[in-house]
Amino acid sequence: MNGQSKDERFEQLFPMPENRPRPALRVGNMPPAKSLPSASLQHGDSAPRPPFQIAWEDSSMGLRLKVREQSGGQVIATVEADTQEYLGDIVSLALVGAKPEDLVRQKITLVAGDQGGCRGEAEFGTMDELRSILGTVIRASHFLIAKADNS
Repeated sequence: MNGQSKDERFEQLFPMPENRPRPALRVGNMPPAKSLPSASLQHGDSAPRPPFQIAWEDSSMGLRLKVREQSGGQVIATVEADTQEYLGDIVSLALVGAKPEDLVRQKITLVAGDQGGCRGEAEFGTMDELRSILGTVIRASHFLIAKADNS
């Protein structure tokens, strides 16, 4: 790469205006993979099952993340922090299938929480929709996009 570092090459390929700082990006830890329930258990004639859920804490960032199925089959993601350090920042949360290209990603903007701190939510569609896109086993991945400091 002509003796350029990766950062120098990136700046050359994707220049930012001088007056606009690049936002900071922090990659979070991942919970273990989890199997999605079969479609017939929640919404068919079979006995009901507990709602699907993946919950994990990213202690390095001070975030709690949860992806959960609602009673109607909708899948909602929630991100929470005890402090307002990330107020206005974005968490990019992805649900990933067996192949890396099989993914559904949502950007979650963190706003002031009711009990202090900050939180955000996003919908991922229904469990049936996710299963058709991702397959039967999923992983969750997230990263934090810190707002650019314009001071």
